[in-house]
Amino acid sequence: MDEEMKPWRVRRRSREIVIRNAAVQEFCKHGYDGASLQNIADALRMNKATLYHYVESKEHLLGSILDYAHDQVMGIVNEVSRISSDPMQQLRAFLEMHLTWYLNNLELAQVAFHEWTNLTGDLFESQRNRRRKYDAYVRELIRAGQ
Repeated sequence: MDEEMKPWRVRRRSREIVIRNAAVQEFCKHGYDGASLQNIADALRMNKATLYHYVESKEHLLGSILDYAHDQVMGIVNEVSRISSDPMQQLRAFLEMHLTWYLNNLELAQVAFHEWTNLTGDLFESQRNRRRKYDAYVRELIRAGQ
């Protein structure tokens, strides 16, 4: 059996998805500062100690949410780069795909856009560097399409 498909790995991954989704809802509803791991545990009907089995801290949970959002957006970037060499087609595809992702993931997008500044240290620097690279990509895509 493939290591990735072992039942306990699948269950853990599915539990992590459920935790991430609950955290996104709590962060969206209360903001990062207003949400707590206890709120998230309560929303999951889970003991807070059990939540700590999956999550190191509230800040690391936010970091993993932002990693997930970044991976989603980078998937769009990668797909756009394979579409065509025509800059206008790439720009059009990027805008359409990104807007579709945004509209289908409003809460995740809200958390990603507004709560990342609550990170500290290396987590903050990592997110800031990602955002700079993404901004540079979008600026270059627009320049090429002009």
